[in-house]
Amino acid sequence: MRSGPERPHEPHGLDAHHRRSDHDPAASCAVALIDRLTHHAEIIPIEGESYRKREADLTQKQRRAAP
Repeated sequence: MRSGPERPHEPHGLDAHHRRSDHDPAASCAVALIDRLTHHAEIIPIEGESYRKREADLTQKQRRAAP
């Protein structure tokens, strides 16, 4: 017999007490890899307009204007 509140079995569900990496080994590996790569890295903020965002905005405007 179980003690405590009953919870339905959710094989793919996540709750507030578990991180995504606890359920997905690939996510855990990715988190570890990013942590190792950025541990001693110097983060350099880049300012200025993104040409990719500019191109995406232009494409979106063109699609809206098309009949």
